[in-house]
Amino acid sequence: MQHAGYSADASKGCRSASSAAVVSARAPRKGSLPLGAPRRVAATSRPSSGNTSSRQQPRKPAVPSQSRLSQPVDAERPSSSELKRLPHSPVRGAQTRPSNIGTKDRPKPGCDEVPIWEWCRKEYQTPTTSRKTSAADWGVYGAEQNAAIEACFVAKKEHACVEVGIRSFQIVFSTKDFGYATQKDIALNKSRLVRRRLVSADVCDTAMFPAVKVLQLEQEECAICCIEFAESTTMPVVELSCKHCFHEACALLCRERNEGCPCCRREVDWDSVLPRQDTPRGWKSCRKAAVTGVKKKA
Repeated sequence: MQHAGYSADASKGCRSASSAAVVSARAPRKGSLPLGAPRRVAATSRPSSGNTSSRQQPRKPAVPSQSRLSQPVDAERPSSSELKRLPHSPVRGAQTRPSNIGTKDRPKPGCDEVPIWEWCRKEYQTPTTSRKTSAADWGVYGAEQNAAIEACFVAKKEHACVEVGIRSFQIVFSTKDFGYATQKDIALNKSRLVRRRLVSADVCDTAMFPAVKVLQLEQEECAICCIEFAESTTMPVVELSCKHCFHEACALLCRERNEGCPCCRREVDWDSVLPRQDTPRGWKSCRKAAVTGVKKKA
């Protein structure tokens, strides 16, 4: 049975004449091409409007700025090799340190320079922040301690052990900032910055052997460590309200324990004698980073 509107050869995909007539009788859609017309794309033109501002205006030539006009046209730019030789402008706020501070160099032969190790009186200092300190903020070790530290530094050891009064310190050399070290007291969990400096022999003798301070009670030695003040002139001396004097390193033990005067047992306001400094945020404890002579067993 054949379908209406199609011929017998509908299996071949051809429509009959009656079917074509029905399709052609239909009204064409708006904008569509008639049946059988070749498909061509008609060239469309934009409608012209009276507003000329919408049209694309020709580009104006760029006017050079005054800074470019002031420069000669024939000026040649420096090459890359010349730019490398140009001096760099200093950074605002940057402070440069002298070459003899924090140095690992040895004294030159025929020169009177002598290495001297200094400890910072201010706590919680780093090699970067110590550039803002003055010469009065640094103390020196005795001749014996200074020679021991220098010998370990030249031998490239990890640290050196020194004794100051009744306290023992580890001078741990820095592997990042050569010429600097950290003085660590594991017992009191204290640490200070230490630096190496090359000075003349005269400056070294003046720092190592300063004038003996005259005390009011004419004390000859520290009652804590029993070392004479004349033999330890490089160690700072602190005087209490009762006029008794002690080495500052030795008196720190009494301050940490909040004890009275070791001689007369009078109460001492340690905050006024040896004021404490606030621990900065993020400061590492020296107990964790201290060097111990006992190696851990594997």
